Amino acid sequence: MPEGVLGQFYLAAQTQLSRETLYRTLSARGNPTIKTLAAVLKTTGLRISIAPAP
Repeated sequence: MPEGVLGQFYLAAQTQLSRETLYRTLSARGNPTIKTLAAVLKTTGLRISIAPAP
């Protein structure tokens, strides 16, 4: 099994997104919606911060 496949199966199940959606979203040319990005971040325990430029 290629590396990362089990992770994508798990992530798809936990985010209730299809594997195809995740594959497209996480690809180099991906363009995720806020909803998709939020689901992935919540599942992985990550968050995005916005800070003023120096």
